[in-house]
Order: sequence, then C-alpha cells, then structure tokens
Amino acid sequence: SYEFDVQLPFQSLIRIQIWDWDMASFNDMVGETKIDIENRWFSCHRATCGLPKRYDSAGYNNWRDTKKPTIILTELCRTTNINVPDYAADFRSVTVDDKIFECDPECVEFVMNTKSSVDILIDIQYVQQPKHISI
Repeated sequence: SYEFDVQLPFQSLIRIQIWDWDMASFNDMVGETKIDIENRWFSCHRATCGLPKRYDSAGYNNWRDTKKPTIILTELCRTTNINVPDYAADFRSVTVDDKIFECDPECVEFVMNTKSSVDILIDIQYVQQPKHISI
C-alpha cells in the first residue's frame, strides 16, 4: 500500500502507471489510470474505500477502511436523515429505519467471544442514540 500527502485543490489528480521493466526489450507502459481525488473527497456517496461483503479482522481480507462498519452505518444514516442504528442487546440484530436486519451467526460469535469488541460496540451504541441530532 502507498500513502500520499496532497494539497487540495492544487494536487487533485493521481496518475498511476504500470510498466513492464524487463531486460529483453524496452521499458513498456502496460496501462495508466487517473483518479480525481478531489471529486472522491467531496462526493456524498462515500467514495473513499470500497466495502467488502463481510468484516474480517485478520487475514488477507482484513478490514482496510479507517472506520468500522458501525461508524460507517451511523454516518450514512445521519447524512440521509434516517434514525441511527439501534443494536439489540445480544447483537443478533440491528434496526435501521424501522427495518430489522439479522446479523451473520459468525459475526455474533465473534462479538460474543471478543470482550474488547463488545465493549467497543456498547460504547458506540451509547454514542449512536442521542436524544436530538442536529443536521
């Protein structure tokens, strides 16, 4: 992975090139793409990092985003004027906008067996249920 420091709006484009650097022939450019980071930064569609279908805390598919899924869901609810998520006491379901979503059994098992995750989720739950939200 790479990390860049930029100053918006002066450096708003990232150009990525893939080169074939072999000994047998000239250095050939295989492909190139340009990413408008200013457009992604100011987008209302959360164009910062793709979301995988499942949350893995370790391994080759570990979570790469800086925000946890619970935080992302809360922010999405706030920006779309939907009530913040309400997690069941046993973390087996979450209610968003009067719709109940059942949690994956593996997720529930992970939360129940990891004390720090439960503590974090409890802290987040209290933060997510203010009496009044100003948007």
